[in-house]
Amino acid sequence: EITHRDLSGLFNTTEGRNIQRKFDTIASGIKENSGLGKALVNIQLAPKGVISMLYPMVNCDDFVGNPRVEEGYCMDNTGAWGHDLLNDPNRVGIARATVLADGVVTAGPLNLIQGGETF
Repeated sequence: EITHRDLSGLFNTTEGRNIQRKFDTIASGIKENSGLGKALVNIQLAPKGVISMLYPMVNCDDFVGNPRVEEGYCMDNTGAWGHDLLNDPNRVGIARATVLADGVVTAGPLNLIQGGETF
């Protein structure tokens, strides 16, 4: 199964970088105003099931003072970029449930594509 797509050229243009900046601004606002505090560690946009935008790409702030991880831990989400959720047999079920849901959908614990696991 192909579980990753090559998105390397997606944001290599001025327009692409502007789109990424707008997404980061919107996602940052959602994260800050979600009421979920440090539980919402990233926001992903996955058109057609392919993770194309993530915010933040690297997250250290949400793990400061978390007794479940080593001091200085950062979640590097770059490994999830390009992940094809609908072609990954370990993710297709939750991906489809998310599309149909009218609210938040959670799954876990899972081994994360970007390394580590959910809590």
